Amino acid sequence: MEEPAEEYVEVSTVSQPNEAEESLDNSKDGQRNLAGEEPNASGEEEPNSSGEEEPAMIVSQQGTSKKERLVKKIVPNPHNWKCNVQKRLKNSGKAYETRKKQLVSPKKMKPACNCKLNCSSKFDDAKRKVIFNDYWALADVQRQREFIHANMQTLVPKYRYIRDPACNNTADTTKDMKPRAKNEMFYFKDPQTESRIRVCKVFFRNTLGISDRTIRTVIEKRQKTPSTMTLEGEKRGKHGNNGKKISDAVKNAVRQHINSIPRLESHYCRKNTQRQFIEAGKTVADLHRNYVENQKTLRKPFVNYLMYNNIFKTEFNISFQTPKKDQCEDCIQYEGGNEKQKKEYEPSYQQHIFEKDASRNERENDLKTGDLTHVAAYDLQAVLPCPQGDASSFYYLSKLSVYNFTIYDMKKDVTSCYIWHEGEGKRGAVEIGTCVFKYIQALNDSATQPINIIFYSDNCSGQNKNYAMMNMYLFAVRNLPKIATITHKYLIKGHTQNISDTCHSMIEKKIKRIRQGGPLFHPEALISAIKSVTMKNKPFNVFVLGHKDFLDVESLSAVISADIIQISQVRNIKILKETVAVRYSYEQEFENPIPLPGPPILPKTTRSKDKGKKQEKDYLVSVYDEKIYIPKKKKEGLLTLFKKNLIPSFYLEFYSNL
Repeated sequence: MEEPAEEYVEVSTVSQPNEAEESLDNSKDGQRNLAGEEPNASGEEEPNSSGEEEPAMIVSQQGTSKKERLVKKIVPNPHNWKCNVQKRLKNSGKAYETRKKQLVSPKKMKPACNCKLNCSSKFDDAKRKVIFNDYWALADVQRQREFIHANMQTLVPKYRYIRDPACNNTADTTKDMKPRAKNEMFYFKDPQTESRIRVCKVFFRNTLGISDRTIRTVIEKRQKTPSTMTLEGEKRGKHGNNGKKISDAVKNAVRQHINSIPRLESHYCRKNTQRQFIEAGKTVADLHRNYVENQKTLRKPFVNYLMYNNIFKTEFNISFQTPKKDQCEDCIQYEGGNEKQKKEYEPSYQQHIFEKDASRNERENDLKTGDLTHVAAYDLQAVLPCPQGDASSFYYLSKLSVYNFTIYDMKKDVTSCYIWHEGEGKRGAVEIGTCVFKYIQALNDSATQPINIIFYSDNCSGQNKNYAMMNMYLFAVRNLPKIATITHKYLIKGHTQNISDTCHSMIEKKIKRIRQGGPLFHPEALISAIKSVTMKNKPFNVFVLGHKDFLDVESLSAVISADIIQISQVRNIKILKETVAVRYSYEQEFENPIPLPGPPILPKTTRSKDKGKKQEKDYLVSVYDEKIYIPKKKKEGLLTLFKKNLIPSFYLEFYSNL
């Protein structure tokens, strides 16, 4: 007899905020930093710039482990939730808007009474206003109830008469007659004399601007705790141990599913943030649907979307796309500050704006120079993953990273793209320096007389702004006869947008359009897509690089070093054969040229013959003797796509040799 399959059920429990317990007192939530951490989206900046994360706080403390620093993408701030803001306004007696968008008027003190106690003569309108303001200034339901409780006293009569049921005119005389509820006496404390004076209920209620229901609630709660002076606390939203619990095994299944999604390294802020990135082809809802399908297949319980989303956002520091900086942090800090802060930031902000405008004006002026001056901008595009397909298996596997380095000639409108994948090279100073040197070499070969070159880029220290690049420029000037000078100008932090970004945007749109026609199985498909892009009716020049093409620019003689210039502070640098000139601000002129020593005479040995030891040289050799092997786990994941027949076997040899 066949055994019945194990049933799967959906379990979900998400703790909701308690709307009755918030108050305006100085709670920890009220003192949290309301501005979330915005990661530096342009990894080009110096390490002192803040890290992306987009308006979210990252918990990162000294002494914590790496795993702990990778969590807490979003720290909840209940103090600013709409329901809690509405609740604070309501408890403060101010006007507020309900969830149904209905406007509720603020609380007002009602007219006094005309009773036998003559309450109006005991408290004039000024004293009543003080009492009214003090009551609503408590701004907390529990504290307001305790205020009413402290100003009430039960009236106990000396004698208690209970009428006989037989005297009752009702038809049913079988029920016992219950005694009447005891009356209450109400008091107010005189704001001037601090004496406690009795008033009637109407005067008490109208002075505080409350209803009978509020007083009855206090009486009901007092009857539950008659032996104490404190009232029973609010229980709305308090589940205690009666709520449905989700087992750790079910939650661990959610975590395992999220961990199974391959991470992408941030293109713009690898050094300045601990945030991880995943491919932007899906949403959290899509991930939850895949998770549910997987759990149903395994006949195991699963959580609903609320719990999945809660774990995703609070236990993982993950974003769906690599951040790209669209706004300047310095500008936002100045514009969002108050008058005092703006006055404090004013000098540095004005200098920042001046540098931004000066750099852009200088770029426009450089474009007006003669034919012997070449002006180009370069940048590395965000990682292009390969292969790409619609099946979910493509999403949950780490893909091969394809890199595209773009150099745009701003005078001739010519775009040069240097492409390789992670099995052939990395994306550091060696690879970037090689691409730029090959570009300079091509200009030298086509020139008929000495030329000057001006480069524009961002401030990424790992790729563009380092001593290895400066020594590569010096090597090119000294060894290529038609290169007279090389000038590199760094754009201002937060305003580094250049024409290369437009090239990258056109490439991404082209790939997206091609993807609509079917999957992309091989890096050659991405290369073909880039070759088909045109700008101003000019196709892109595409150069495919292998591991043997990359030159060891880092081992060049360190003629330009920290002893000569402070590269992190440089705005412009101009390199000649014997001297170097720098500018630390666009408002300055180039400083007096600094003489450079000649290249040292060293034995011509390669790194492999030196048993891996790095030695400075005055010539360039290949940096990689063989291909770079990709991680084993990534390769195994790619090969599983062939087992599932998601990639044609025609491409098996390529992926097997990675």
